[in-house]
Amino acid sequence: MNNKLGLKNYLGAIARLREMSGQPKLEGLIYEGYEDLVLKTGEFMTATSPLPDDVQRGEKKNCFANAWNLAIERDWVYVEGWAESVIPMHHAWVLDDEVRIVDPTWDYEDGRAYWGIAFDVSYVSKVLCKSKTHGLFYKRETYHLLRGDKTL
Repeated sequence: MNNKLGLKNYLGAIARLREMSGQPKLEGLIYEGYEDLVLKTGEFMTATSPLPDDVQRGEKKNCFANAWNLAIERDWVYVEGWAESVIPMHHAWVLDDEVRIVDPTWDYEDGRAYWGIAFDVSYVSKVLCKSKTHGLFYKRETYHLLRGDKTL
């Protein structure tokens, strides 16, 4: 299966399930959830190079903190979304100065599919200070994104 199509179908299916759940949609929301937000406003990308030699691999299952720390350390771009695994997983990675995917958590797999939204480090810092946990999605501090408001 095409990697892009697989991620697109997964994100779309989750959004449709939310829409069909019968739960009333909250006033002002323009996206069915974070999957829908990423599908409609994020960018599809693929891994093309392994982790640079001068970047230390982060702790497994700690992608949000790993990506955040690397983004701060290198002044790179923090990206959050979904990435191809056995099933698509909510994940975080960074983009380097050449806009290449640098995934400090997972082992490199050529052509691995990623679909995510790039966030300014200052925005991520504000969310982290308010929420006291890494990662942007599924927390009240970023609910405004589902309304189409990208400011905190």
